Amino acid sequence: MIRILQFNLIVFLLSLVTTNLIGQCTTSPYGLYPSTTFTPTCTGAYQSITTCGYRGEYSQVNVTNGTSYSFQSSITTDFITITNSTGTPIIWATGTVNWTANFTGVVRFYTHTNSACGTGTGCRIRRVRCTGTTTPSGCVNLTAFGSATAPTTNSPLTVNTCTYQSEYNTISSVVAGRTYQSSYSLGGYITVRHTTSAGTIVAQGNSPLNWTATVSGTYYIHYTTNSACGTASSCGTTILTCTSCAAPVTNFTVGCGGLLSFDSGGSGGTYQNSENTTLTYCPSNTSSKLSINFSSFSLENNFDYLYVYNGNSSASPLIATYTGTSLPPILTSSDPTGCLTLRFTSDGSVVSDGWIANLGYSSLSPGSHNTTLLEGCVGINPSNLTLLTASSGGSTPYTYQWLQNSTPIAGANLSSYDPPAISTTGIYQINLSVTDACGQVATTTPKEIRVTDDPSNPSATQIGSGCEGDLASLMDPQWGTPPGMLCPIEYSSSLDGLNWSTNTTTIPSFITDYTLSDTNYIRMRVSGGCANGCNASSWTIYRYYQEPAICGILPITLSKFSGILQEGNGLIDWQTEVELYASHFELEKSSDGINFKNITVVTANNSQFYNYIDKYLFSGENYYRLKMVDLDGTFEYSNIIVLTKEQSIGDIYPNPFTDLVIIDNLGDDIKDLLVEVTDMIGRNILSFNLTNYAENKLEFNLSTLSPGNYVIIYRDSNSKIMNKKILRKL
Repeated sequence: MIRILQFNLIVFLLSLVTTNLIGQCTTSPYGLYPSTTFTPTCTGAYQSITTCGYRGEYSQVNVTNGTSYSFQSSITTDFITITNSTGTPIIWATGTVNWTANFTGVVRFYTHTNSACGTGTGCRIRRVRCTGTTTPSGCVNLTAFGSATAPTTNSPLTVNTCTYQSEYNTISSVVAGRTYQSSYSLGGYITVRHTTSAGTIVAQGNSPLNWTATVSGTYYIHYTTNSACGTASSCGTTILTCTSCAAPVTNFTVGCGGLLSFDSGGSGGTYQNSENTTLTYCPSNTSSKLSINFSSFSLENNFDYLYVYNGNSSASPLIATYTGTSLPPILTSSDPTGCLTLRFTSDGSVVSDGWIANLGYSSLSPGSHNTTLLEGCVGINPSNLTLLTASSGGSTPYTYQWLQNSTPIAGANLSSYDPPAISTTGIYQINLSVTDACGQVATTTPKEIRVTDDPSNPSATQIGSGCEGDLASLMDPQWGTPPGMLCPIEYSSSLDGLNWSTNTTTIPSFITDYTLSDTNYIRMRVSGGCANGCNASSWTIYRYYQEPAICGILPITLSKFSGILQEGNGLIDWQTEVELYASHFELEKSSDGINFKNITVVTANNSQFYNYIDKYLFSGENYYRLKMVDLDGTFEYSNIIVLTKEQSIGDIYPNPFTDLVIIDNLGDDIKDLLVEVTDMIGRNILSFNLTNYAENKLEFNLSTLSPGNYVIIYRDSNSKIMNKKILRKL
């Protein structure tokens, strides 16, 4: 009988051992995550080891001999296995494992979908608590909701508009020694901690709660209904105020160096929810006008707005209102104060990068003076040059310097100039250089003076237009056509009105028709020795020109206009056959083939070969056309060409990264991705499939990679492929 009982006992014990051996799961295709070993603080509350653990993965936890622990997954059906640091199983169960440590050291905390050791990539929370210690005072909530950067002025900052009294806010960049006030719109109890969400208590008490930061860093503000850590699920607004900070600066003086304007997030952060901020910028020189030039702009479209006013307050006339991501144009004050005022408002949710803009003085305009071409002989005395349109813009006072052929004229430092007689042949250009108080320089359009050595002191008269081969009637205006007077006429030609052909032709007629050729100037005079007492006359110079529209001359003949994709950019090139009277080319671009915008201007230089590299391609279709502009302002368009840039299948960030990498903005038709990670010479480091992710977004952990550069390649089931260089930082 005793032997039978012994046998049955052995069978029973073997069945227990067999059951445990079948249940344990220590496979880990996704390895260790996170890479650091977690040390629980034994507050009596659950602490999250990770918020995105996979099934088929484990975390490492420091344990102390004699302390009781509870290991738990946020998915109650997950199977949990606890082993020692080398992987030897200790205990396992579904949902929650309770265990009292019998040694001090490290354990592994495995999660699987079931006791059959199933795996998967869906995120779940792995958490642990020490149940054998005394819970400290203050409340610890497990759920984070709402975060912000600590304010640096005494303006109240709305952290979140729907925080429950079972959640906590995360506040970064808190400064040691500063005093803050935390408040919750529904009242209740507040606990402030630092280092971790269950870390050292800084302050606790009823809302509003005043507290002083003991160290710099990140703080965690927990909201409960009372000091007994009661909870509620009603939305409440959480507000943080830096009570020891100075009031925000809202009025700025702009000097010669200019001033950058940012939203409240600065040059690299985002603005806050529920802002209503007014910023006024005025010139240090009260006679000047400010301009604002935006280099970046991103607001929540149709919810957050920037208003620009022409003056020193928001009561000044409104210039324009902006929202979304379109870059505003350059705006210039016309108010007597020269000031510009910006007012920014944001709603209670969703923030963006805001704006960066440069405030500076408006562009300097030098004014204008007489620019009519003057032609004459040596000794000609040009008339006084005076500004007909005064200098404007920039910063007063102005200084002046007249130039002759780009060389400063000694003593010519006023806004008017009376040139002396010119004693040497040549072509002279005289113009004015204006410098404002900030060193900004602008020059007027030059007046051209052509001086010849012909002693007859000729005058130039434009005789109108004609085409090559036409007959132009020429008559000397000094003599007229008295009956019976038949004096011979001499004429010669010139391209520039200065250098004349040496051979003159005598025509035995007072009035003659001249056949137009490729010359621009004709000069005539009556020959001496005529009958009836005629004397030789001085030379009279005439000028003519050909009109392309009349003569059928094509200013620009385009023989080629094409484009190709090259290294992710658009290479546009064109070739001309004829560039007669051409001024410049304007390359225009469109995303829809209808609405075009100018992206560059290229001056015509008779090279006949031109190109442009477009580094900012739209995803999808890029339409281009060429606007060919003549010297007289007339223009015509080329045909339209199209470059197609393949659309990407998602955006990757952050880059550089530490642990998690996110692929965002995936199309609705993309549900399965093969992801590969290679080093910079193409060797495969990791590869895995990602399926059934939600909201066109997925994230995965690459914390096992060593710091350095890698290439991430991902392709979907439709064979779309994308690759990008990424950097893991320390």
